[in-house]
Amino acid sequence: MRFFFLVSVVSPSTSHALQAENPLRLQKQMTEQILPLMDSYCADCHTGADAEGGLDLERYQLLKDLLADTKRWQRLKDRVRRGQMPPPDSEPLPEQEKERLLNWIDASLNSLDCTEANPGNVTIRRLNRVEYRNTIKSLTGVDYPEALAFPGDDVGYSFDNIADVLSLPPLLMERYLDAAEKITQQAIIDPKEILMDTQFPADDFTSRDKGVIDRKGTKVFFREGTMSKSIALPTAGRYEVWVNASQRSNEGREATLNFVKDGTSLGTVPLKTGRENPFKYRFTFTTKTTSPRRFRIGVIGKETDEEKPLSSSNRVTISNVAIRGPIEVDGSDKLLAYDATDRDHEEKRKMAQLFLNGFAERAFRRPVDPEQQQRLLQLYDRSYESDPSFTRAVRTVCQAILVTPQFLFRIERPVISDKSRALDDYELATSLSYFLWSDMPDSELFELAEKGELKRPKVMQQQVQRMLNDDRAKALLDNFGLQWLQLRSLKDSEPDPNLFPQISRQLLRDMNQETRLLFQDILRRDASLLELLDADFTYLNKRLAQHYGIPIEATISGFQRVELTPLSRFGGLLTHASVLTLTSNPNRTSPVKRGKWIMETLLGRAGPPPAPPGRPGAEPKELTGTLRQRLEQHRADPNCASCHETMDAFGFALENFDAVGRWRDQDEGLPIDSGTQLPDGTKIKGITGLRDALTNQLKREFIACLTEKMLIYALGRGLEYYDQCAIDEIVDKLERENYRFSALVLAVTESQPFKTRRGQSAPTNE
Repeated sequence: MRFFFLVSVVSPSTSHALQAENPLRLQKQMTEQILPLMDSYCADCHTGADAEGGLDLERYQLLKDLLADTKRWQRLKDRVRRGQMPPPDSEPLPEQEKERLLNWIDASLNSLDCTEANPGNVTIRRLNRVEYRNTIKSLTGVDYPEALAFPGDDVGYSFDNIADVLSLPPLLMERYLDAAEKITQQAIIDPKEILMDTQFPADDFTSRDKGVIDRKGTKVFFREGTMSKSIALPTAGRYEVWVNASQRSNEGREATLNFVKDGTSLGTVPLKTGRENPFKYRFTFTTKTTSPRRFRIGVIGKETDEEKPLSSSNRVTISNVAIRGPIEVDGSDKLLAYDATDRDHEEKRKMAQLFLNGFAERAFRRPVDPEQQQRLLQLYDRSYESDPSFTRAVRTVCQAILVTPQFLFRIERPVISDKSRALDDYELATSLSYFLWSDMPDSELFELAEKGELKRPKVMQQQVQRMLNDDRAKALLDNFGLQWLQLRSLKDSEPDPNLFPQISRQLLRDMNQETRLLFQDILRRDASLLELLDADFTYLNKRLAQHYGIPIEATISGFQRVELTPLSRFGGLLTHASVLTLTSNPNRTSPVKRGKWIMETLLGRAGPPPAPPGRPGAEPKELTGTLRQRLEQHRADPNCASCHETMDAFGFALENFDAVGRWRDQDEGLPIDSGTQLPDGTKIKGITGLRDALTNQLKREFIACLTEKMLIYALGRGLEYYDQCAIDEIVDKLERENYRFSALVLAVTESQPFKTRRGQSAPTNE
């Protein structure tokens, strides 16, 4: 069996300097020297389920075990080098043994042969709820917001598009079946088929106006007024409305009928007078959705004295309202552009075959083989035989297509065991579109795939740039950015209303929008990713600016870009109320949570394990002083110090921000000390020092973490040790490209894991 070994990204100064060691020699050294050494000096604290810091050395008996957990071993090496392990109250590690251990870890972490890198494999991936809704709209023209109410998508590695956790429970399959029927009903319409021809009595409408009364199924208007009703429509399209109304006389009052849909007037007509049957007044409107529309019909007169009652001779009576349609189908002819009304059976069958093959090819995101085409046509034949309607037969087949695995899952051709192959053009188009747009490929990607040109490097680069410039790239911000930062859960935050009464659901949404707009700005300008940390601008509306105490132009509504002064206390993700509120407790700040968030989210370091049973909590209230002073008292316990050392150092730098992101200078009436020392010995002061550290000495670690997160999102799987080659290569490219946003996206799409797949190894009998 062959193994591929890993280059450490955390220690770039040595990652390419050391010559790759022979893995067999390293394994032999591990077995004969390293394991006995660790057993003598480390096993007492780091063995079993209760191992200190969650580090159980019994898990690492083979070199491949270490390489599957390289970040932990990098941190272990750093702590041994600084003399923190073994701890001061334990038997010290002799200098010679210490050097042997450090040299072996260095050699192991730098032993990967990237010339034969393993691109890994991806389980077939179900479309998540957002992808399903977007794909349905692109495929059929129907927006189906009900998809967001499907059973929730499970999350893996911080994202909801991970193949291994996107299962298909029976309840979700039922929702897919129901959705397919509703969507095809809306999308595939016979232009000559009227789906709605309904008459509503006028007293079905409601009115709050004085002088408007119900009388024997009608509405009688003695003064100006309106009546309204919400009505659901069967499909998108153009409809006509007939209002039956009468006015005996217009003496002293010229009445006009006004028709309003969803707050927009669609026209007015003067009312005729007469003692005979009511006159019919026609209005038309177009809708692009089937959700209930609000219709309002008003009677308007030139006489404005509402207190002056009308005589029985000039009152207005509305008897009923009829809605009929669709009289023209909006968008459906783009999906089913064939009128089969006067065609014979064979002509209809050919038209159905042409349409269904094209629809299935787009739905499956690849060409449909002849056997599949034949099955679709057979289903059409059976449906048409039982109900000889061209439209309904085509609709039935499309329903079936929308519940096939080929549509619901992103399926790639299998790969021979232990072999690798490049994605074909259609697979590459699908990977690109769902990565950048959370949507199916558009016509341009399909055309390039059909020509076999998408794999050409220059064409691929052009498409990535085109797609990033498209409005659909906002999906990358919402579905990658907010999930990476864990901000989707901000809406569930509940700051103590007694301490923070100004916090509302709307303000929480504003906080999220500030962070989203920062991402969008960097994407639009193709700026450096480091601006995420130290941007000298932000986006605020009046409500959020007031929350921060930052003055903005009062005449501008909505969010606006606000320039910040150099060395401002605000600027960058770490000063956003979204992040600061998310990482706080309901009634106070939490340096532990904030430090843990920085470690895991921005630096890719594993957070500490939960506090062992029976030990004090992370931030005990019974201690005295500022929160920082209480934490420092807590850290005096040797059992707590090891985990809190790193977390607290990052968290203390943010203590000037309260639990909802506002600046403060005191805590519990005492001055706040935001000075701290990072684990590598660097001393920093507050947010300014922390931003400087993250954008300088920790810059590569941040960029590597962001690269890992985006690669996970793009691939739809967790990363393995052999993916480190791709990560190192991407980070190196970013350094040469000044960390531009597009450079990261392009480097991910050019990486071997994105473009290539490897077949899974055959199972063994071990």
